[in-house]
Amino acid sequence: MSGLVWLKPAAIKAFCESLKIVDTVGATTPWRLNHEQTTALAHLSSAGWTFLAKPRQVGMTTLVQADDVLWCWLNDRLQNRVRCGLYVDTDKKLKERQAFAESVIRQKPKMFAGVDINSDRVLFPGGSVLEFGTGSGKNEGRSGTFQRLHLSEVPFWQNPSTYGALMPAIRDRQCIVETTIDVDAPCGPLVKELWRGDNSYTKVFFRVEDHEHYQADPAAITETEWDYARQQGFTIRAAAAWWLRHALPDLAGGDGQRLMREYPQIQEHMFAADAGRYIKGTPEVIRPVRTINRNGFELLIYREPADCSGEYMIACDVAAGKKRDASAVAVLDKRDRVMVACLRDNEIEAPALARALKASRDEYTVRFEPIIKGADPPSPRVPTVVVEVQGLGHGVAQAAREIGVGVVEQDVSGAEGSSLIAEVLRRSKVAVASGVLAGPAELATECDELRRDPVTGKWKGSKDLLVAYGHADRWCDLEPMEPTKKPASSHLVIRAEEYINAQKGPPSAWD
Repeated sequence: MSGLVWLKPAAIKAFCESLKIVDTVGATTPWRLNHEQTTALAHLSSAGWTFLAKPRQVGMTTLVQADDVLWCWLNDRLQNRVRCGLYVDTDKKLKERQAFAESVIRQKPKMFAGVDINSDRVLFPGGSVLEFGTGSGKNEGRSGTFQRLHLSEVPFWQNPSTYGALMPAIRDRQCIVETTIDVDAPCGPLVKELWRGDNSYTKVFFRVEDHEHYQADPAAITETEWDYARQQGFTIRAAAAWWLRHALPDLAGGDGQRLMREYPQIQEHMFAADAGRYIKGTPEVIRPVRTINRNGFELLIYREPADCSGEYMIACDVAAGKKRDASAVAVLDKRDRVMVACLRDNEIEAPALARALKASRDEYTVRFEPIIKGADPPSPRVPTVVVEVQGLGHGVAQAAREIGVGVVEQDVSGAEGSSLIAEVLRRSKVAVASGVLAGPAELATECDELRRDPVTGKWKGSKDLLVAYGHADRWCDLEPMEPTKKPASSHLVIRAEEYINAQKGPPSAWD
């Protein structure tokens, strides 16, 4: 990107506020940037990849597009021939974006002298271009290279392949995604992965209560409703009143899950799917400090053994290894029940899973130095390994034993097994709610997807890592941490011969 330039936030703001725009009630007024728009300016100036997650109607598309036009104009004036792509979700919105670009250019005739605009692009005198497109086309972005992409309302694009087609055309240049998130929309799963994944995007979340116009009379809600709103993350009662009294009935049609997705107050609201969700919260997605990747498995390490208590529990949930369900391993520190390592794999087979259990056990086995020089060291403190043995679990348990890993078999068949699964999932639910349980993005996805039929009691959605964690948590209660033992004497004998040489008289006379 050498040679390309980006304006500072103050310059972008000055340009925007020299324009007039049509506000949400249809009046043409001088543009005054709101909180969300002002916050976004620094990210527009960064030249990096940015994901702006927002409530509806906060003016983010308009802001970023104004900067699209300004950025193209500036670089074109500096003889940098650039190509910027603006992609929206529908043809109707495409026409709105074209009309806004035309309005900006007409308001600044001297500045944009020589600029031509038609139905699908803005062409600058030096050959730079701002192109318009939708996420519903089949061949969008498959030719040429962009120096900047502006992607709006990606979850609602009708063609999920469009995003993948555009990315090779942008490479290491600037990409800005600004959107409301709906996991049930055609590209909802894609956007959820972009938000939670380990990628180049800087993620910026805007709360509904931060929008200055989303407020109502605080007295409009009861104390009970205010208590509920605070549980949902609200700190401003007037914003909570607007959310419950206007947005819920009038904008979301009484649909509480739609309300959360379109006007989120906390990040987990963006991924609300339906009222049957079992785990209401979403665990924090964290990066491992390192990865053990060998022999057909990948074990994620979140806390080094040196930073743990020295007492652990390992549990394994076994799947078929055919991409439908996943096998999962969870390693817990008994002290605080934090998951210090894990594995989740929907293709792993029994031998590799057994090797992963051995690696987990070996990594978190505590070994001691001998008390007396030359003597055998005390026995190591080896974590218990629990394997769920319904179906294919028996094969994993046997494979683990064959490579020297002793396992405790946990049967989950029959009615008792169903009750046990309910218990371990309840434990994981509590751990998520309390903030104890965090891990990879796949764990957050399980929490999003897991449902329980209120009539049959059957579980729907993936739950593999949640089950592994719950089993480990339950066994931490069955095998609690050993109490700290006090030394038998205030004198610690390190070298026996030194002690013997210091004594006088026969051994029977020693103190």
